[in-house]
Amino acid sequence: MNHPDMSQEIVVALVGNPNVGKTALFNYLTGKKQKVGNWAGVTVAKKTGVLSFKNHTFKIIDLPGVYALNSDDKTAMDAKIACEYLLNNKVDVVINLVDAANLERNLYLTCQLMEMQIPMVVGLNMLDVAKKHGVNINAEVLSKKLGCPVVKMQLKKAQGVLELKNILIKKIHIPSIPKYKYAFNKFANVLTKHIKQEDSLKALPHYWLGLGLLENNKLAANYVENNPKIIQVLEKQKQQIQTTYEEDADILLADARYDFINTICSSCKQTFTKKLSITSEKIDKIVLHRIWGLPIFLSVMYLMFEFSINLGGAIQPFFDNISSVIFIEGVQHLSNILGVPNWMSVTLGQGFGLGINTVITFIPQIAALFLFLSLLEESGYMIRAACVMDRIMQSIGLSSRAFVPLIVGFGCNVPAIMATRNLNHKQDILRTIMMTPFMSCGARMTIFAVFATAFFPHHGASVIFGLYIFGILIAIVTGFVFKLILKATNDDHLVLELPEYHMPNVRFICMNTWQRLKKFITRAGKYIVPICILIGVFNHLQLNGTFANNPRNSVLAIAAKKITPVLHPMGIETGNWPATVGLITGVLAKEVVIGTLNTIYTQHQDDVVVSHKFNFLKKLRAAIYDSYSNIVHIQTRGFLNPFLANSKNSHMNRTALGNMVKAFSNIASVFAYMLFILLYIPCVATIAVIAKEAGKAWAVIASVWCVSIAYVSAVVCYQSMTILQHPFSSCIWIMSMLGCIAGIIYLIAKYINRTQMAEV
Repeated sequence: MNHPDMSQEIVVALVGNPNVGKTALFNYLTGKKQKVGNWAGVTVAKKTGVLSFKNHTFKIIDLPGVYALNSDDKTAMDAKIACEYLLNNKVDVVINLVDAANLERNLYLTCQLMEMQIPMVVGLNMLDVAKKHGVNINAEVLSKKLGCPVVKMQLKKAQGVLELKNILIKKIHIPSIPKYKYAFNKFANVLTKHIKQEDSLKALPHYWLGLGLLENNKLAANYVENNPKIIQVLEKQKQQIQTTYEEDADILLADARYDFINTICSSCKQTFTKKLSITSEKIDKIVLHRIWGLPIFLSVMYLMFEFSINLGGAIQPFFDNISSVIFIEGVQHLSNILGVPNWMSVTLGQGFGLGINTVITFIPQIAALFLFLSLLEESGYMIRAACVMDRIMQSIGLSSRAFVPLIVGFGCNVPAIMATRNLNHKQDILRTIMMTPFMSCGARMTIFAVFATAFFPHHGASVIFGLYIFGILIAIVTGFVFKLILKATNDDHLVLELPEYHMPNVRFICMNTWQRLKKFITRAGKYIVPICILIGVFNHLQLNGTFANNPRNSVLAIAAKKITPVLHPMGIETGNWPATVGLITGVLAKEVVIGTLNTIYTQHQDDVVVSHKFNFLKKLRAAIYDSYSNIVHIQTRGFLNPFLANSKNSHMNRTALGNMVKAFSNIASVFAYMLFILLYIPCVATIAVIAKEAGKAWAVIASVWCVSIAYVSAVVCYQSMTILQHPFSSCIWIMSMLGCIAGIIYLIAKYINRTQMAEV
């Protein structure tokens, strides 16, 4: 390959099977110069990055992991994307990363890349694993057989990356066309001769197109479906193959490719006494056990949950206090010094500052969650968890791949929604998105912990656990409902290769965690800060147009008082309007609910301003001390009970707790309120991500569905718990709510079918 001028960007496509180390190589090559988006028209993640090396600039495209470049109706979206990108875009060189421990299977994709006649470099990774299996690969012989450079790599130690970079700046030749048996080269050349004569097909790799037509590759067939001349030649060639070999061309071509691969491997691969991976096999006998597999998986997920809440919660005061003193108190203090008008001071401090504070407060627990997930993925357990969950997920009509976003949802719904990109079918993506908001995130935990402390001091953990289970049940019901609405079929059978367990690479884990965290902060911050400014303004804006520190008479409070009667069927009395304000601000972020309730329930006078000196160093010392104390006493904070562990970070002062207990009429109304918080509309960041991933219409549908389910569940719960006090009216309310949810399901189904939103 003759590289373009040094000032021009060289496009490099990174191609390989799943789990061969592509992500690690991509991170090593691009470092921090990478971005994540979507492939055009689909929600599969698109990763691009930039490599600058010796006055050359490379644009690195990380294509989805694929086993082959065939595309048909049942092929996963990632295979279609990879194939279409290589066919329809300018690619200067392909880096084909292969697993040395599974060379034969990986070289099948290599053969198809050779057929495309694109300059190629092969990265031979996992040589250490191959050696453990008693396999030695001669890279020089392999390079000669393939007709392209082969780089020996061990990405866990970053070995071979520099050599690969040096090869990229050199002239890379197009590999030779594989010589297949059954005279496939002759049959393909007949088709190639006619393909070259068609102007509409000149930009495509002719040899690949010829073989693709012979093996019934649907993507290849799409290019010639309106060309009767090519179709006529194709049918003639297929008939000749069938007559000569008494077998279909696609079966013969697969056999020919593997025969070619076996010939290569016999010359470059040496096998010694095979060392069985005793450790991995012993672990899998337990982890994948038909009985113990599920309890072990649930235990691992509980540990993830525990790790995120305990470790993240322990250092959360540091982020919270520091960001609060800088962006809220600091901004307001500076505004007072400068004599800034009150409305501007409130907008900057309680709006912009609170938004920044809210986003920053997310960081510890979300980072801990992403760190734990990266550890599971890198160690090799996560793919085994998919196998364990396959039977359960299939029973509700979903691919087992959907379990990962749902589990991530227990930490935060935003990355969970984004994780649905990795599902193969649009219907699976949509149904999983609709189910995810019912996975109670860590933010809701802070609310439940406060209410459990105030109203269920002796049974708080049981109440919270019951809420989590109820959320899961509602998610399952949602999956069934939208399976019927979308007319989804369940034909996605799970076929996975289980890699060996191995020690995670610390650098890769940290880099992967950072990339995920940065993406989360960027996406969430874009929506949280503006909404927080609006809520901050209306929470202090009075009807006369003035601003006051006391939100009791604010526009938001007055609006809440008007809305509160709607919540009366679930036990919220008119005088308990702060509970309604908490629900409104909770749309911003569920973390805001406790702050809202704490502020409003504490205030009894019209306008109380507590003057205190702004002292950044004092706040900094307090934040460091709190975090240090939490980490030191992490076990006593409730290592085996995340509900207890998190309750300390989500406190309210005694006055607020006392007033809140008085405001709720009975335990039934408290539980109904908690149930509503569990199920009602996701936070703005989640809604925004749903709009981004599935479209604005689905964001609206998800919001309507969540609010409807929450209201119906809360009303039915309250009326059922108090049915002895007013049996007639309670029965009327319960029947009305059941009819209401049936009507909403009908309207959603009608809208989806009318607008054809269910089409894949």
